[in-house]
Amino acid sequence: MSKTNNKDFWNGPLTGSRIKSDDVKLPEMLIGYFIGPFGALLASGIFTSILQNYFTDVLKLNLTFLTTLQLFSTILIVAANLIVGQLIERTRTMAGKARPWILLSALTLSVASVLMFVVPFEGTAKMVWIAIAYNLFYAVAYPIYNTANSTLIPVSTRDSKQRGALASFTNVAGLAVMGAGSMVFPILVSFALKENQHLWLVAMTAIAIFSALTIFLQFKFTRERVTEEQMSQGAEEEKTVKTASLKEQLSAVTSEKMWWIVMLFYMGFQWSGAMKNGSMTYFCKWVMDNTFFGTADAWGASQSLLSIMGAVPMAVAAVAIVPLCNKFGKRIVCMTGMLLGAVGGVIAIMGNGQIVPVAIGVALKCLGSAPACYMILAMLADVIDHIEYKAGIRTDGLTMSIYSSIMVAATPVCNSIFSAILNASGYDQAADIALGTAAQTAAAQTAISVGYIWVETIAYVICAVLIFFFTIEKNLPEEQKAIAARKKAIQDSGLMGSQIGIIFISPCPSKVTFIQEPLGLKKSNVDAVLAIQDIYPLLLPHMKQAEKQPKSLAMSGKIGIGWGISGGEAAGLLSNSYVAADGIENVIRVLEDLEDEKFPENLQFIELNSCNGGCVGGVLNVENPYIAKAKIKQLNKYLPVSKQRVEECPQLEPKELFWNDTVTYEPVYQLGSNMIESMQQLSEVEKLLRELPQLDCGSCGAPTCRALAEDIVKGKLNAKKEDCIYLLRDYYDALKNSPLFKEEKKHETICHCGGWACRLRKKHRC
Repeated sequence: MSKTNNKDFWNGPLTGSRIKSDDVKLPEMLIGYFIGPFGALLASGIFTSILQNYFTDVLKLNLTFLTTLQLFSTILIVAANLIVGQLIERTRTMAGKARPWILLSALTLSVASVLMFVVPFEGTAKMVWIAIAYNLFYAVAYPIYNTANSTLIPVSTRDSKQRGALASFTNVAGLAVMGAGSMVFPILVSFALKENQHLWLVAMTAIAIFSALTIFLQFKFTRERVTEEQMSQGAEEEKTVKTASLKEQLSAVTSEKMWWIVMLFYMGFQWSGAMKNGSMTYFCKWVMDNTFFGTADAWGASQSLLSIMGAVPMAVAAVAIVPLCNKFGKRIVCMTGMLLGAVGGVIAIMGNGQIVPVAIGVALKCLGSAPACYMILAMLADVIDHIEYKAGIRTDGLTMSIYSSIMVAATPVCNSIFSAILNASGYDQAADIALGTAAQTAAAQTAISVGYIWVETIAYVICAVLIFFFTIEKNLPEEQKAIAARKKAIQDSGLMGSQIGIIFISPCPSKVTFIQEPLGLKKSNVDAVLAIQDIYPLLLPHMKQAEKQPKSLAMSGKIGIGWGISGGEAAGLLSNSYVAADGIENVIRVLEDLEDEKFPENLQFIELNSCNGGCVGGVLNVENPYIAKAKIKQLNKYLPVSKQRVEECPQLEPKELFWNDTVTYEPVYQLGSNMIESMQQLSEVEKLLRELPQLDCGSCGAPTCRALAEDIVKGKLNAKKEDCIYLLRDYYDALKNSPLFKEEKKHETICHCGGWACRLRKKHRC
């Protein structure tokens, strides 16, 4: 099909989008992201709540068969989600890459949702029919819609605020679906449908027709603006951006601890919730005291009440979760929520089937689950950014496919496990509901209570422990800025992400130390540090051939250039309330006076430079520090005060430019753990100090020779005497006169290979 015909097809009266605006308006939000998903997911919400009960109490299916079916189907479901995700990623049409699959799901999802309720056979043929119909829904129809719907939000617009609004509408639709499935439909089943299979078919057919109409409306009232943009650009983006292979993505995610933490957290949260949902009807039927509503078989009313008690706290929490996470962090809020949910579970357990305490416990459990429910996608996004920062590749497709697989597989896996539990406990499928709690044995009631309350309560405690170790939020802003810088470098240079790193050019040896052992971080965000004196000779010949009109230093301004000399940073405050000192002895004096509280309370800033004169006096600089200082002062006469360039980085916010963390106390440096050990090590320090030149040049990375000696004795940063360039020079001079060196030089003269190549090969190959 030609591009023109393809474009005409997707612009037809049935297939063309009614959304023409470049901005997301209310009709698109309401119809495309609330009404559409609500109708599409309605059948799934009902199945989550009541399908297991339909299989056991209406169709009277064998529990062993159900266990086997649901476990086997899980494999197909996971594979289907991965395949559909890859198919959507490779779809290229002017209608988008997700919307064509949403249109297809209007047919597949509506048909598949009805087939399980037709059941024209009995015996073995009935089980075969149910197996086929079950997998058509969960392994074909549902993955098509769910994956396409999840993909739709990021490709609808590049505006992050509009994306947030769309996600909110979709989340509300999901909550409405769960409410309808767990509140309204159980009452319909309890008082109208009961065990009449014909009435079940009529009800699900009506729902299927409603789903098909709403899915079609979602297709008509959505638009993939980002996909259209990429299609208009042709293949230019694909030429410059390398998509990571599945193997590379798997390697990146499986080697990242934070990815495992979030995935295990979500699996525990989602699967325990699925176990609760699948056993809820049984709990309300056979464990709850339904005489509260006047009759023992009013289980539908009990289930609706418990659903309402769970839904209301979650709806209220939706308003507060984001502000709380912004203030305290997602880790703390989610961990607190999980512990609160566990407390609610304990209360529900102690309720012993009485409606009031069980309802209170359920309300607390659902309130505690709200942070995890609303924040899991945000935490996954943080992990994806973190992986991109470390590995240089995006893993959105793989991560979201696995996430979707965990979500979709939760219901069949947990229903299968619950079926096995019911079978083992002696559950009576033919029990009379009118008898209430007396209809099932104590073992069956205990098994049902374990599925509904105990599993989720224990899972919440485990999830709280897991999320405690989720520690990437603190450094994420810096990592995101590093990602943005790497992307720009890829775009400008044409290199691959793995070939680009963050390199800091500095005259300061202390920066090397900070990279190796960063304060408050496990790993520095900077990959390496280069000394100016190392890179300057390499750049000098290129600088002579550079463009004749380089970018003006006025872009940095006086404040930017002035940072090179002592007091330059403090001058940027445009305030007189500061102290600036340079030279290691002066720095020590200022720190001691600061500890003794000798400075006035209105002091705003303290600038300390170990090197005399500031950074221009760094030992790794090329130019004479006094000449460099004079040049900076001369430049300051003609440059503007400041030139801000933050407007080029709209992703930066002022809050990210400030450090608000509490300064942690560092204990006084001690050589040994006790007086005897300290005296012994002090003697070693003095001995080493006599071997060092005691010039305190700082080229080793330590501020003084004594500091280097102390680092060697303490074994910090693998410090050694050869870190001193003067001792290293002496060592090299001694090595040149060694017999081994002379032998290698002789070999090199004969073979012209450097000697080592032939030595490794055990024979001459030159």
